[in-house]
Amino acid sequence: MDKSLNFYINYANEMQNLFVKNGINTSITKLKTNINEMNIHIKNIQAITKKLIDVSNIANELVLQKKKNINLDKMDKLDNSSELKPISKLFKQINPIKSNEKDFITLINKYENTKINIIDKYNSKIPVKIVDNINDIPINYIYYIKNIKQFGYNINGLNITGNIGEIDTNKTNLTICKYGVDCKNIIKGKKCNYYHQPNDFIFLYNNKIIDENIKEYLLENNIFNFTNGGWIYNGNILNNKTKHMRHIGGKNTIKYDLEIIKNNIDLFQDEIEKRKAQSIHDIIILSYLLNNNCMTEYLSWSE
Repeated sequence: MDKSLNFYINYANEMQNLFVKNGINTSITKLKTNINEMNIHIKNIQAITKKLIDVSNIANELVLQKKKNINLDKMDKLDNSSELKPISKLFKQINPIKSNEKDFITLINKYENTKINIIDKYNSKIPVKIVDNINDIPINYIYYIKNIKQFGYNINGLNITGNIGEIDTNKTNLTICKYGVDCKNIIKGKKCNYYHQPNDFIFLYNNKIIDENIKEYLLENNIFNFTNGGWIYNGNILNNKTKHMRHIGGKNTIKYDLEIIKNNIDLFQDEIEKRKAQSIHDIIILSYLLNNNCMTEYLSWSE
């Protein structure tokens, strides 16, 4: 990752000018190539952002340790001292319980990326950050993304967005529309019976195919819905009767499921998007329960 910030800015401007100039006349092949390139650049930038967040968390923990372990008089002396102290000595004063010179390195390593197996007997590693106890986990938040009217969070560089959906109340928006930006319904400003990625509407608006009112209408009515069997596992993805069930299962089936996925990647993309939608749906539900005092082990957020 040896590219400068100016490179990414210039690249973004170049892509914007290309799409504004060619608009809907840009070939699907060219668009997919550009999208793949942009996704690579986005992941690089997200990796840098994650590193800055990690270091910021370390700084925040140092501040918390200072407030916790140093009284105001000692803190004033420390902050106003003209002597520059090595970070290892500074950390000894901040946290007298841990006093060896590896303390600061230990603190940093606590937030470093590593990988662990989710299933011991298989090579099934996922990237994680290891902490000593549950209190070491920094607070994260659900975000609301105004331009797409969805909630979202980021985990390991993956943005997951969506809304709370309906379960088994209708037969619409259960899968992703295969036509994307070429869908005749949304081009005409009509609600499609299938789910669309929000960028479909934004793309059509930016290319002056739909106006802002239609874009806002489509975004507001673009909710991923689920059947009541959507959380049930069934290993046969080729059976049309089980297409809305889960085919990527749990600890006892995931190795087998992964082999099937690798041989049928295109077939599983809709289910992966559905799993992401279910994930944000469940997190919104949990947050709603938390904020309404339905979890006895937590206090509600203040209004």
